[in-house]
Amino acid sequence: MFVLIIGPPRSGTSLMVDLVRECGLNFGTVTEPSDSRPKMKKRSPRNEHRSTMKGKLPNNPENKLKHFEEAKINANKIVNSFHKWFPFFVAYYDDLRMCVMKRNPKAGIKSVAELTESWDDAKRESFWMDRRKWAQEIADSKDYNTLLVHFESLLAKNDAVLKSLIDFVDGKTTIEALKKHIKPGLSKNE
Repeated sequence: MFVLIIGPPRSGTSLMVDLVRECGLNFGTVTEPSDSRPKMKKRSPRNEHRSTMKGKLPNNPENKLKHFEEAKINANKIVNSFHKWFPFFVAYYDDLRMCVMKRNPKAGIKSVAELTESWDDAKRESFWMDRRKWAQEIADSKDYNTLLVHFESLLAKNDAVLKSLIDFVDGKTTIEALKKHIKPGLSKNE
């Protein structure tokens, strides 16, 4: 099994990383397997995850995924480089499961605005909505094993949502253990 977390920036993907880790999966590095990220003014401190991977990842997508397997990494997240990486994950993993994050668009775009002050409103909205569209297409597809999770449901510590996550990733944890990762202030992605 390999779990891939996808969603637009500031949609709760980093919180989902914390929750999936609590379920017992190894992310290795959570930074996207990509060299091309949009230049943002600052990055959220929640994205500064510790890496258990040593050394630089290979440049070739197939080699990177092979490296994940050798390092016993069974989860990762993709936000910005979705179209580049998604086909490689689908082709490489037989049991690929995707947690697709969704957030209220107005709140998501407002949150991205804090990181992209130099962008005009149209560029910011297009950037966020394109990534939301990609994630929604995966969530709607019958071709993939997906779990659609609304950021707002996580913030509400909804037991049914947390239980569905544990079941989806064959987690070895409890709902109460997951709730400890959901802290005040996350609605602003602080």
